[in-house]
Amino acid sequence: MFNFPIIDLKRLDSSKSEKEELRRGLTDVGFFYVKNWGLTNAELEEIETLTRQVFTASDAEQNKLASYVGEMAHSFYLFDMDSKFVQQVDPNLKLDVKKIDEKFWKMFLAMKNTGLELLTWFEKIFDLKEGRLRDQFASDPVCCLHGNYYDKTPKGEWGIESHLDKGLITLLYQDQTGGLEAEYEGKWYPIPPIEGTLIINLGRMLEYFTHGVAKGAWHRVKAHKGDRISWPFFLNPSFDAKFGRLDEFKWNAEEFEALEKKRRINVSGTYEPGTEFGSGTYRDWHNKYVVNADEHRRNKGHLKIWEMEEPSKAEVDGPNEKSSLQVRPNQWRKPNTRIYM
Repeated sequence: MFNFPIIDLKRLDSSKSEKEELRRGLTDVGFFYVKNWGLTNAELEEIETLTRQVFTASDAEQNKLASYVGEMAHSFYLFDMDSKFVQQVDPNLKLDVKKIDEKFWKMFLAMKNTGLELLTWFEKIFDLKEGRLRDQFASDPVCCLHGNYYDKTPKGEWGIESHLDKGLITLLYQDQTGGLEAEYEGKWYPIPPIEGTLIINLGRMLEYFTHGVAKGAWHRVKAHKGDRISWPFFLNPSFDAKFGRLDEFKWNAEEFEALEKKRRINVSGTYEPGTEFGSGTYRDWHNKYVVNADEHRRNKGHLKIWEMEEPSKAEVDGPNEKSSLQVRPNQWRKPNTRIYM
């Protein structure tokens, strides 16, 4: 029976078996769980309660959060305007925006620190020089946390279609609804919720930089009868990180190129696999594929997204300083500024 690896971060230093499971998650599966990552079950229960409040609040209350200048910049949008989205709104609900910002900032930092810790462990697992991944690609990573709300999925539609995340690492906390699936050796397997854990999946960039030694995994969210909430955290490279494959993994180049020839990444249609990263910086890629992404196709999904970013890196017309960030209005709209779901 196939199982996804479960890694106890507190035991990684002392346990050979934990390291072997991490290696399997990195080089074979592309998905794994981590536990003991920083937030208690009680804190996670509060996160879920607050998230449900945010998504059932009126537009006026959500706008208070979108215009609040706190630890993070908050914005809201629909993933696919073609979906017939149904959601109950409580017109009497009042949001404590300061509390929400503070609680989710703690979650943001815990997930960011976990992602950076994992990059350090990846260096150890791959016998790389200390800082090889973190210093080159993530000295000042661009990160964002989403609260994703899926309502009942219409018959014949996906919560979100199969895709590869584009960044370095995605860290996901999900409620108990389930529905997430990942592909492994041509078959789809459910990734059920395990209390208190994060689900880690490796992004397209990490796979590319390592000549495919780190495995990016296709995943999707299947249809479900009730609502579902998840909290993905996207750890992306620093804006000034230069794209380039690492020589330490050149031994796998031929096998990775063979894999690339079979792939078609759905960004702007069909084109030669691998060319979307080029040789510039993450900022170059971000400006081309994120800021100016109007012309690019996206995977379809049936969800609303609450996005949280560090204000200094929040993308409105480019990175903004916290002091200059004023209002990020609540617009339930088809997004044209994100493709790394």
